[in-house]
Amino acid sequence: MLTTQVSKLGRSGVRFISAIGRATIMLFHALAGRPQPRKHFPLLVQQLYVVGVQSVAIILVSGLFIGMV
Repeated sequence: MLTTQVSKLGRSGVRFISAIGRATIMLFHALAGRPQPRKHFPLLVQQLYVVGVQSVAIILVSGLFIGMV
């Protein structure tokens, strides 16, 4: 009975330390990673197009309804 409690405590401690380690590695890769503009530029243009140009219809419809009020 006591050994199962100690085992559960140890298992949760190992999971916690493992999660902290994975988060630290991810943070290191995010901060130390070198940007590659040539690789990511087409994706940036595509995302700007989706966010900017394709949302014009939503803006027009909401402006229309606000103007009618």
